[in-house]
Amino acid sequence: MKNLIKVLALSLALGVSAKAIPIVGSVDFAGSATLDNANVALATEVSSGFGFIIDATDDFAAEGLVFGQGVSFSFPWTFTSGAHAGLWSVGGFTFDLISSAVVQQTSSFLNVTGTGTIKHAGYDDTAGIWAFTIPNAGGSDATFSFASATSYVPDTSSTVLLIGAGLLSIGLAARRKS
Repeated sequence: MKNLIKVLALSLALGVSAKAIPIVGSVDFAGSATLDNANVALATEVSSGFGFIIDATDDFAAEGLVFGQGVSFSFPWTFTSGAHAGLWSVGGFTFDLISSAVVQQTSSFLNVTGTGTIKHAGYDDTAGIWAFTIPNAGGSDATFSFASATSYVPDTSSTVLLIGAGLLSIGLAARRKS
């Protein structure tokens, strides 16, 4: 019986430690960007700019991100550069771009999207989507957007019970052999 209690305690401890805490929510930025070409259709990178938060939800808001808070960007950023560590950071959050691609680019509109990883102490690194849009010719008044995208599904106690049942079965089988 003592061994059974130890097996159940171990299975519960293993089940609890396996839970992950991803970052949930979204944060939207607005600001201004200077492109490497005044003609948006010919631009390939953002050479400088600034941004501030216009909206933050869920974990982003819970960690203190508020309207008007400044966002740091790592420039220059080439639209199709691939990996770009620390593309933006604010309030302890950092976004590492993995890849990006131009979705639409005309003389009056630019839309670049990408994927990456959002990081913050106390959370698991979480997959995210980056979207950069300039809705007007001339390259000013850029609108930035980030939204967390993850396939995380909270675990229920059923996993712990299944692990416990499996270990209990192994323990009982070993006891019968004795």
